[in-house]
Amino acid sequence: MNKLIEIFPAEVAERLPQVEDFLKKHNLLAEQYDFDGEKKRLIAAMRCGLEHKDSDMAMLPTYLGSEIRRDLPAETVLVLDIGGTNLRAGLVRVSGDETVLLKSKSCGLPGKNSNIDYLDFLRELANFFKPYLSDEISRMAICFSFAADIEEDKTAKILAWSKEVKISDAAGRNLVRDLQAVCREQGLPVLPMRVANDSTAALLSILQTTAKNNYSGPIGIIHGTGFNCALPTAAWPKLAGSYPLNMLVNTEMGNYTIGNRGDIDRYLDEISTLPNDHVLEKLLSGEYLGKLSGMTILAAAGVKSAFHGHDDIVSGKPILNICNCNSDVIEEFTRLSNASVSMFLQNVSDYPEFWNRCFPTEESRSVVRQLLAAIYERAAKLVTIVLAAVTAMLPQKSTAEGDLGKTAVLIEGSTYHKSFALADLFKYYLAKAGLADKYVFLSPRDNANLLGTALSWHLAE
Repeated sequence: MNKLIEIFPAEVAERLPQVEDFLKKHNLLAEQYDFDGEKKRLIAAMRCGLEHKDSDMAMLPTYLGSEIRRDLPAETVLVLDIGGTNLRAGLVRVSGDETVLLKSKSCGLPGKNSNIDYLDFLRELANFFKPYLSDEISRMAICFSFAADIEEDKTAKILAWSKEVKISDAAGRNLVRDLQAVCREQGLPVLPMRVANDSTAALLSILQTTAKNNYSGPIGIIHGTGFNCALPTAAWPKLAGSYPLNMLVNTEMGNYTIGNRGDIDRYLDEISTLPNDHVLEKLLSGEYLGKLSGMTILAAAGVKSAFHGHDDIVSGKPILNICNCNSDVIEEFTRLSNASVSMFLQNVSDYPEFWNRCFPTEESRSVVRQLLAAIYERAAKLVTIVLAAVTAMLPQKSTAEGDLGKTAVLIEGSTYHKSFALADLFKYYLAKAGLADKYVFLSPRDNANLLGTALSWHLAE
């Protein structure tokens, strides 16, 4: 029985036997994921990725070093952040000692809610950052939150979209060269551009603080719409060409395949835009936690029509009843947002009325919260396993005078920071694994991706 009373109230933490049995049947319990075993498998997958062996961990080189150049003059860099949900642009003043955001703006990402052609997407990008172009801006940096193969010249070949973004005819295209061509087409200045993944950008946003305090690492983790992490590593046994010492690597962690995921997990993966892709991301990221929660509730209520061709998922006696369960209600559960789930789990006074319509009694709402808490708990444990595995891949660092002997970590993303109890559950599992004193968790800076991406122009290469 789960005893996390410090995080959840007793009626949520102490699960009913039928809830416990349901969760165990569908592999939704955190305890069903062995910490040491999954950590070893994850390390093995990362090593295979570094050696270009068969692995779902791409371990993509960034060709960016982890040392800051202090011999370059300060400059203002135009930064474009192509996120999983939003598009941002900003001007960042960069020097060896600090990065400062001068101005920024944001909007929804084109292609998030409807299909868009790749070249039309690039034209929208150009129109978006056009107001920030001036004679004072001579370089541009792009934060890209999707899988891309970074070339030695820091341009990027798009591998695939994820997070349910739908942009056609983009795979294999070079983002920088195509965007420069669009700028040329529209009569805009054609700036030198370079690309960094969002997890790399998160890491770079704390690089100056890490250097000043002589911490190990750093490690950058994105836990928002998607999930990924970046780190410096010296282990590049089969990488051709020249590259900086302790180069930063984009792990593409969201694509790691958890072996013992449950049948509800597998069904959600099957109906996603990219089946059998970004498997780990679909267990813990903001894009999917709400949907996974909704599908779990439908399975617990025995709603077979929600699982087309997979009646085995809802075999057995339902443990829950959804009032007035019609096709519209089922549809709403299949597209639940993580924000709605978090509000209901927290039991705040203004959570959406939808929950009360479906579950009018306190007893039924407690059952639902027990299910949701388990999904969050599993997600937190998986993030802890990822951090422990990634730490084992860091370059060895000798302890210097003043070094606290700790690894600097930044976890960036609204899912981690705004989801009820998720950060507390992560800290719980970190302490349970005996790792609580191994890290310094640095607070995310506002617009960290913009700041970190701009700094990429001031790194040793």
